[in-house]
Amino acid sequence: MSLYKNSGLVIKKSVGTLQDVFIQIKAVDLRPIKRISYKFDPFSPNITQFRDLIFFLSAAKVRETNPKCFFKTDVVSDRSDPQINCKLENGSEVIFKAKNLTTLEILEQLNKIVKPLLPSEPTEAEIPRTKSQKKR
Repeated sequence: MSLYKNSGLVIKKSVGTLQDVFIQIKAVDLRPIKRISYKFDPFSPNITQFRDLIFFLSAAKVRETNPKCFFKTDVVSDRSDPQINCKLENGSEVIFKAKNLTTLEILEQLNKIVKPLLPSEPTEAEIPRTKSQKKR
């Protein structure tokens, strides 16, 4: 937790937003995504949120949800706005223009888009039973 000074008052940074980001990261599932490409200018202001997002999405536990998902990062020096392109398995493409978006907002929207595309989990009636399970 960090402290910020604002006109003589000491304000504590909210821990709740960081916890919300971790909740969204745990919910990320990359199975419907083929490719994620990031494009950003490291010298533009407010780029830390975008770089944090790249860090969170490149974590080992997130990548394990779809080992076939390809990640590409383009670092440019043309003062362009940060952008994320997600190519989905169904052929559609989702573009996030992240100039004024926080890490939490991007993760929430990504989860809203990806969750309906996930394959449904098989129910117990659909799971084949072994001989030993049938005897019980």
